[in-house]
Amino acid sequence: MKTFLEETVEIKQGLKKPARVTRHEIEDAKAVVDRKRCSRRIRHSVLNA
Repeated sequence: MKTFLEETVEIKQGLKKPARVTRHEIEDAKAVVDRKRCSRRIRHSVLNA
């Protein structure tokens, strides 16, 4: 556990690179709503978030 915390601090300080980086692409909210054919209430809440 101690080793893990020390490694975390080193990564945060930029002294060490993380072993793995995961990135997620965010889809266009309007395109998702149009594709899913959501109700007007849901569409309004998503687009105005």
